[in-house]
Amino acid sequence: MSYFWKNIYGSPLNVSGETKKAMNENPDIASTWKGRLLMQVTATKTEAPELGINDIPEDQLEGAKKYMEPKEYEFIAEVG
Repeated sequence: MSYFWKNIYGSPLNVSGETKKAMNENPDIASTWKGRLLMQVTATKTEAPELGINDIPEDQLEGAKKYMEPKEYEFIAEVG
């Protein structure tokens, strides 16, 4: 089972009206990073699909913890 981060984008706080609605419904045109979700996606072939929300089993939460630990990075860049 593999976990991955999915970034969430939307409109800036100072935007209103149709522009705000469009940005919040279409992340391709959004300009503000809103956060990210740790996800795992699986699929099972079935003849009778069901829509539902399930709690994540405790053992799988333990497996995801290694992806949630803070990391430090160092960047070296030359600008000019």
